[in-house]
Amino acid sequence: MMTILSAQPSSPGIGIGSACIFYSLSAPLSPKTPSQEIARLKSALKLFEAQIREQAEKQDDNEDIQSLLNQIALLNGEDIREQIIRNINEGASASHAVSKVLTSYMNNLSESPSASIKKRIDSLKNILGKLTSILGGESVDISSLPANTVLIADELTLENAIRMDKDNICAIAAKTTGNSLAEHIAKSYS
Repeated sequence: MMTILSAQPSSPGIGIGSACIFYSLSAPLSPKTPSQEIARLKSALKLFEAQIREQAEKQDDNEDIQSLLNQIALLNGEDIREQIIRNINEGASASHAVSKVLTSYMNNLSESPSASIKKRIDSLKNILGKLTSILGGESVDISSLPANTVLIADELTLENAIRMDKDNICAIAAKTTGNSLAEHIAKSYS
């Protein structure tokens, strides 16, 4: 999801111009019935799996292929699906339920120093971004933003950092980065 805001300069460094708020994950509760939201979720999961399998087929590296297929396995885990469906049955939209459950999982895992757990967190972040995009019905393209855009993100992933059009982004404000390379790329924009 993406929102572009405009501003007038008010003092140096304030109100530079367009601001792109990228991947805002605070989805509202849905007025649709739980059964409609569960149907939306199931459709999104099928599309997600098809996209991941297509992406895996294009990879040459077995480790990259396995990493992508692990995303499908993570999402197909009974516990995660049950929690998402429970949230929907309690009145949440499919996108809000996915965001809430996956964010909770990531927060619980974030204390671990284990490299394999860090990889699982990165997989969960990727799943969250893709599913949120599918459920929101929007495809965000940060490679073609207006000139002098300030990018505001909850998180800047390596995939996003690579796709950004450096010529059109004048500043980046991110709560976190997916890894040090994404942070390095973002810092190179200054």
